[in-house]
Amino acid sequence: MATYLIGDVHGCYDELIALLQQVEFTPDTDTLWLTGDLVARGPGSLDVLRYVKSLGNSVRLVLGESRFTPVGRIRRD
Repeated sequence: MATYLIGDVHGCYDELIALLQQVEFTPDTDTLWLTGDLVARGPGSLDVLRYVKSLGNSVRLVLGESRFTPVGRIRRD
């Protein structure tokens, strides 16, 4: 049972999968923390979101700083 932390994936699906394969991430027993931006710059944003959703309870998300601005604006209106 291992815990992994990755920050700012930015839609780089292939790189994310390669990294997780390198460390032998196993969703059934391991936990993955993803911090910062999951999507945007890279070509695989939708694939990243689909993969993260498929991980279910083995993934934890921490919003990136840029994601708090829209939330704050919504609450003030």
